[in-house]
Amino acid sequence: MKEDLGLRDYLAILNKRRVSVAVIFVLFVLAVAAVTFTMTPVYKATAQVYIGQPNLQFNIQNQQMENQVDMAVYLQTQVNIIKSEAIAKKVIENLRLDGPQQSRTPFFLLRLLGRGNTERAPSMEHAIKAFESHLVVETVKGSNLVNVSYESRNPELAAQAANQTVQAFIDQDIDMRTAPARSYMAWLNGELDKIKNQMNESSDSLENFKRSESIVGGDRGSNVTLTALNDLNAKVLSAEAKRYQAEIKYQQVMRLSSVPGGLMSLPDVLNNKLIQDLQTQETSISKEMAEKSKKYGDKHPVMIRLENEMKQIKKQVNDEVNLIADGIKNNYDEARREEQSLRRAFNRQKAEAMSYDRSSAEYELKKEDVEGAKAIYQQVLKRAQESNIMGTINVSNVQLIDKATPPKFPSKPKKALNILLGIVLGLFTGAGFALISEHMDNTYTSPEELEENLGVPMLGVVPKSPQQDDKRPENIAAVTDPISPMAESFRTIRSNILLSRRNHSPRVIQVCSAMHGEGKSTVSINLASIMAAAGEKILLIDGDMRRPRLHKAFEVPNTRGLSSLITKKAELPDVLRRTKIQNLSFIPSGPLYSNPGEMLGSTAMFNLMAGLREQFDRVLIDCPPYLGIADASLLTPLSDGVVLVVRSGKTIKDAVLKIKKNMDTIEAEILGVVLNDMAIRSVDYYYHYNYSDYIGTKRAKASA
Repeated sequence: MKEDLGLRDYLAILNKRRVSVAVIFVLFVLAVAAVTFTMTPVYKATAQVYIGQPNLQFNIQNQQMENQVDMAVYLQTQVNIIKSEAIAKKVIENLRLDGPQQSRTPFFLLRLLGRGNTERAPSMEHAIKAFESHLVVETVKGSNLVNVSYESRNPELAAQAANQTVQAFIDQDIDMRTAPARSYMAWLNGELDKIKNQMNESSDSLENFKRSESIVGGDRGSNVTLTALNDLNAKVLSAEAKRYQAEIKYQQVMRLSSVPGGLMSLPDVLNNKLIQDLQTQETSISKEMAEKSKKYGDKHPVMIRLENEMKQIKKQVNDEVNLIADGIKNNYDEARREEQSLRRAFNRQKAEAMSYDRSSAEYELKKEDVEGAKAIYQQVLKRAQESNIMGTINVSNVQLIDKATPPKFPSKPKKALNILLGIVLGLFTGAGFALISEHMDNTYTSPEELEENLGVPMLGVVPKSPQQDDKRPENIAAVTDPISPMAESFRTIRSNILLSRRNHSPRVIQVCSAMHGEGKSTVSINLASIMAAAGEKILLIDGDMRRPRLHKAFEVPNTRGLSSLITKKAELPDVLRRTKIQNLSFIPSGPLYSNPGEMLGSTAMFNLMAGLREQFDRVLIDCPPYLGIADASLLTPLSDGVVLVVRSGKTIKDAVLKIKKNMDTIEAEILGVVLNDMAIRSVDYYYHYNYSDYIGTKRAKASA
């Protein structure tokens, strides 16, 4: 196939192999249609949810704070949560039905779990994998909307699974938001009970002390020791309150540290300017990575640098969070040490005050203990009440926009699209097959290709005849249908042969081919008939002394012929056959011998051809195949030129090139090449169509 094919060449190739292209196209379309129409329909139900900005955060001061986050990252996180195994497990458990209703429900998960039948149910892990393979979660571009879709063979169950997934996600979101508040509330309630018991014990102790010591008043006046004692007691109470506040924060740190990422919800962390700046940088780098990953890929130095920067920022954030947590712990330790130090000082001052007025001082201390315990109790009680309110508020930034409804039409298969793809694939595959077949075709199919490849003149093209058959005798179109395109092609070949030499036209012409069955006998008979019709005295010799065929075409016996002349068993008048065609004589091959090569190369054959030259205007020799045997090459020196016959779509290029090389070696005179049995439709030759139209008109006039 040519290297520089144009559009016209491609169209010619497709037209030439249109049957193969059509068969492949039809097979593709039928296969796609069969698969499409036998597929089980799958229905897809979709629920749509809105995920807003997460702006409520719980802290120990019970303040609501705005937490600015990267919504793209946040939405992707929520999508991953919807796809999580925890959500899938909840939906699977919620869709378990009992009794007859279960068996009537054609839901694949229920069949997997073994509900409604006696088969053993698979593991939850397999059920979760099956559920996740049918769940599709997608964000709506340019919005905070998320589509949750589920595919199933049953439309009702597809809608049910999608809605259950959304509801499970909303429930989990609420649970995650209220979990810290509920945990903190439980801890405060426990501490409140302890403080209340301590307060009651202090009150009882004070009352018992008053009764035992018969104290009515208890005012100590301006005693310096008692004043110092009162000051220390106030400091102890203040330190105790300070330590209590630090302990609350410390307990919160201890609880949140056990939750991955829990320390990020600490108020001190949320209010930290450095962390806010680092988070802003992290969001910026994340966006940059998302943009540049499409352009560079994960292994590009730019991506590696951004990943290292992201790791460094995350490390700084983690270090700062740990530093804040350590600071809270240090504050707690410092408050506790301060309280202990003041309490020791207070105890020393108390011992001194006891020497002045043990009973009165002890009364004052017990009274102040009671008042301090009451103050702490009131403070913790207020915090517990606030925590109870926060723990019971079910606030979620996720809202259901559109509930999934059972679809009326299946989402798969897309019949029209599949058929269209089948048509496109069929066309491309058929065209590709045609081009590949053309590329793999090692035969000659066009006169241009033959002439260009061999470098010899093109004598003519013999069109394919519907009457031509390899198993039948040769078709003498020049006689049976003299105005046919086939007969006209032989007239063209005769003219080209006669004009092939300027000084003289060849008298002895050898017609040969590379292999058997390429139509050289047909060419020989028709060419001889056309020449005879022009008024020349023509002799046609069947030079194939191994597999002769021409005697069958002329319907003459092969009892005597060329072999008889060479062996001197007959004279020329005995073997020369007059045919029904005027001016055309024929010599058959004669009886077959075991040494035809020696006979054709003998002196007798040379002398015979010299005599025939004198008796006839033209002598045409129908030779045996050129390859494999030496018979044809022995006849070449006896002829004035060789006509090489090549059969379109059958003769191998290498065989023809080998003949050409052999002829060049013996310096044979190649008159030209005849391309036989060519399908005219496959090549764009205007003159063939024009001539066919002309012949058709001529036939009509002749018939009239």
